[in-house]
Amino acid sequence: MEEEIKRLNDRHEKLKFEMEAIAKKNGQALSENQRLEEQLREEKYLTQEAEEMKNMLTQKKLEVESLLVDSESRTEELDELNHALQAEKAKLQAAIQQLDEQVEEENASNQKLANERANAENKIKALEEQVTLNDDNIGKLSRDKKSLEEKLQEMQTALEGEENKSKTEHRSRLKLESGLQDSEEKLDREAKRRQELEKEKRKLQQEIAELQEQLAQARQKIDELETFIVRLQKELAVMTHKAEEEAAGRAKAEKEKRDLQTQLQETQDDLESEKEARAKAEKQKRQVNDELDRLRESLEEVESSTVAQQEIRTQRENELAVLKKTLEDEMAAHEDAIAAMRSKHSKAVDELNEQLESAKKSKQNMEKGKGKLEGENESLQLDLRDLRAAFAEGDKRRKTAEAQLSESQAKNTDDAAKIQDITSQNDKLKAELASVTTQLEELDRKSSGSERTVKDLKEQLEEAQERLTEENRAKINSNNKQKQLADEAERLNQQLEDEEEAKGALQVKLTQLTQQLNEAKKKVDDDQLELEEVQNGKRKLDQEAKALQERLEELKAENAKLARGKKKVQGELDDVTVNQESLHSQVATLEKKQKKFDSQLSEQLALAEKNAQERDQAEARARQAETKALSLTRELEGYQDKLDEVERLRKQLTMERDSLVESKDDAGKNVHSLAKAKQSLEAQLEEQKQLLEEVEDELQVCEDARLRLEINLQASKTNYERELAAKEEAAEELRRNLTKQVRELEAHLEEERKQRQVAQSAQKKLETELQDMENQLEAEAKGKEDAQRHYKKLHGQLKESNMGADEAVRAKLETAAKLKDLEKKVRTLEQDLNQAQEEVQNAERARRLAESEREELQDEVQSSTSKANSLAEEKRRIENRMSTLEEDLEEEQMNSEAALDKTRKAEQQADALSTENSQLQASIQKAESAKSQLEKQVKDMKERLEEAESMGVRRMKAQVQAMEGRVSSLEEQLDAATRERATAHRTLRRQDKKLKDVVQSVEDERKQAESYKGEADKALARMRTLKRNMEESEEETARLQAAKRRLQRELDELTEQNEQLQRDIARKGAGASSSRRQPFGSGASSRPSRTRHSKNPSGQAGNSGDSLADDDDDM
Repeated sequence: MEEEIKRLNDRHEKLKFEMEAIAKKNGQALSENQRLEEQLREEKYLTQEAEEMKNMLTQKKLEVESLLVDSESRTEELDELNHALQAEKAKLQAAIQQLDEQVEEENASNQKLANERANAENKIKALEEQVTLNDDNIGKLSRDKKSLEEKLQEMQTALEGEENKSKTEHRSRLKLESGLQDSEEKLDREAKRRQELEKEKRKLQQEIAELQEQLAQARQKIDELETFIVRLQKELAVMTHKAEEEAAGRAKAEKEKRDLQTQLQETQDDLESEKEARAKAEKQKRQVNDELDRLRESLEEVESSTVAQQEIRTQRENELAVLKKTLEDEMAAHEDAIAAMRSKHSKAVDELNEQLESAKKSKQNMEKGKGKLEGENESLQLDLRDLRAAFAEGDKRRKTAEAQLSESQAKNTDDAAKIQDITSQNDKLKAELASVTTQLEELDRKSSGSERTVKDLKEQLEEAQERLTEENRAKINSNNKQKQLADEAERLNQQLEDEEEAKGALQVKLTQLTQQLNEAKKKVDDDQLELEEVQNGKRKLDQEAKALQERLEELKAENAKLARGKKKVQGELDDVTVNQESLHSQVATLEKKQKKFDSQLSEQLALAEKNAQERDQAEARARQAETKALSLTRELEGYQDKLDEVERLRKQLTMERDSLVESKDDAGKNVHSLAKAKQSLEAQLEEQKQLLEEVEDELQVCEDARLRLEINLQASKTNYERELAAKEEAAEELRRNLTKQVRELEAHLEEERKQRQVAQSAQKKLETELQDMENQLEAEAKGKEDAQRHYKKLHGQLKESNMGADEAVRAKLETAAKLKDLEKKVRTLEQDLNQAQEEVQNAERARRLAESEREELQDEVQSSTSKANSLAEEKRRIENRMSTLEEDLEEEQMNSEAALDKTRKAEQQADALSTENSQLQASIQKAESAKSQLEKQVKDMKERLEEAESMGVRRMKAQVQAMEGRVSSLEEQLDAATRERATAHRTLRRQDKKLKDVVQSVEDERKQAESYKGEADKALARMRTLKRNMEESEEETARLQAAKRRLQRELDELTEQNEQLQRDIARKGAGASSSRRQPFGSGASSRPSRTRHSKNPSGQAGNSGDSLADDDDDM
């Protein structure tokens, strides 16, 4: 009993000590409760501040959303502007189509003009054939005339013995006189008609001059239109540049929009994280309140506690301190993030305002350019209407000129018919002369005639000779008029050819205009395609943004830091895609430049064709010069025939003089014969005067032809010089354009190199980010190892607690059962840890696979870099080809210089021809001086004849001798003139040879132009192959991009798997911590209190586990 009492006393003392300890612990718990209430008040204040911050953030979010709405409305306005521009573009295309239709109509009218010209040429050829026939008839008549002259000479010899037997022939003479009068009247009529033809010709010339003036005006208008079109092209280039700048601004705005969206998403994530933190704080608050309630209940129900409760309180205090620190850190970080967001938001708003102002300015400029283009289009339409009216008037005048030509041709046919009538009359006269000769032969047989009949016959013969000479003169005049008509026809042909050349030039210019319009259409189509591509890219980007938003909504519960890193990577990928799009746009610009180069090559080909046409025109001009030279040779032959006729007349005069001297010696007869001789000499003098006048007319015609040739030569020189200058300017422009293209290509290559460097830097950034991710994974692995170490420590503590429990549970079997249960739970936790370790190993394996895939990606990137190097090599090849093309251009320049040398030689030859023409002019002046001397001599002859009449017959012989000397001098002068004409023929032949040489040089130039065409075709084929290679390289880059995206998706999936594994590990760690903290309440209280205390520590541990999990999430 005493032992039991002692034991009870001992127990009582122990209980007292325990009660005192419990009282102390209760006091500590009350103080802790007060502290917790103060902390709760502070947390409420913090929650109120957080709610205020939340409201502020929501307001800011609304403001940012309003700004986004404004930006979207502005983008819609820009889209509307684009639609308006497209409508204007459609209007311009319609106007261009109208212009094309007008050009086609003008081409049809030009074709009609060409057909009409061909008809006119056929008519002119028919006239020329008629003229040749008339020339043949005239030659036949001249031959007949020569035969008649010979017969007349025979008649004179026969009639000298039978002068007194011609009375019966008086009637025939009257008939002949009447026929000659009729022929003279007909000739007068023909002269009047020819005068009328000359008047009509002058009218035609005036009309042709007017047409030429109108053509010059039309050419001026066309030149003005060309300059206007060039100005329009420049303005279109400026507009396209502005559109590209606006597209770049839109791309920048879209980038900023994306950045703002990412920032908004980050703010949303921050708000959500804050909401979660608040929810966690509220949970913790509720849990703390629950724990306080439980503690109060436990204090009221049980007054005994253990040392474990003190440890739990200390742990709670430590956990509360940690929570305070974490809340303070989170609040500070949150405030810093809010300040950064405010600064970013203000900057973004300022940039958006600046972009809107620039967009407004560009819109105003576009409207101004639109007004200018509309005004210019109206002026173009007015100019085209004026040109159409001018072309219509030209067609009318051409038709009137053709009608006049047809009338002149009809008149020429009438003249030819009249000439045939005259020839028939001449034939009749020949027949009558033949009958007269037969009658004279009969009279010779019958008897000798009387002197009177002989005199009458002589007079009749003289009259017949005079009439024949007059007919010859008329024929000569008709020939001259025919030649003049032929010259006029040639002039008209030249004018028609000039008009055709002008029309050809107009057609070439119209083709150039159509080409330029087609190029403008292509540019507009390319702009439309680019706009469509930009819109498609925008839509794709919007879709991608929506998808990213959905993903972000799905991944809100995940770790914020990893999400931010992922968003940064996505932003960099977007930048890479934007860079790739810029590269595509640059490739498109390169293709445009290549198209421009192709168009320039086509223009070069067109220039070569123009040169060929000009060469053909030069050949035609040379042929015209040859025809003119032939006509001049024919005229010289006619002059020689006339000189032969003059010589024959001189011989006849000498014969008559001899016959007069030998006739009779009687004075009266001599006086009568002298009077007759005087009359005959006067008639001869008149004939010589007429011949001199005809020679003067012919010389004037020659001078006119010479002047025309000089004018044509000067015009051809000026045209050739202009063409050479134009060719030189075109070559210089081509060289400049090629140098510009080379510079642009070099700049593009430098830009691509820079972009490649940027891509490499982005690649390095991605590699660094992957390394950071790996470091994070390693840190997480280290954290897991630390958790395992902590678990081991806890396990050691559990063992120590188990030892204490064994000592305490020797008397209590229930604690042993619970310990067994706890051991079972520990085993299950160990199994879970083993599973977690296996999952960690699997994660490490996945990481290794990701590293292997990363290495494969690096290999693919290296392959892409090698392909990029191959592209660079191809670009170098292109540069080499461009250098070869430049060398070809230099060769072409050398050829052009050679052509210039040839043209200089041709100019020298033309100068030589001009000197020869000057020599011809000098010879013509000499002939004119000789003509003046002849006139003076004729005057002297007249004076001396008058003196002979006064002095008598004695001095006739001396005068006759003087006349003979003078005639011989005249013959010598005529011989000199013939020699000079022979020299002129030689010079003309030399000129013909030089013209042939020029034609050969032109043919050589044409061959060179054809060879240049072949080289240009080869260059085009090379450029096409280069285009194909570029397209293949672009396809390969697209494939690489697709592979890159696929690998990126796989990396994203691996990161998600890693995050899920980390969450599972965190959950298992929380469960382990809760299981570790259960025994502390079970070893120091009674059964009902044990259940409650076991519940509280578990809840507390759960809370601590949640806090640890939250800390892990923050890490």
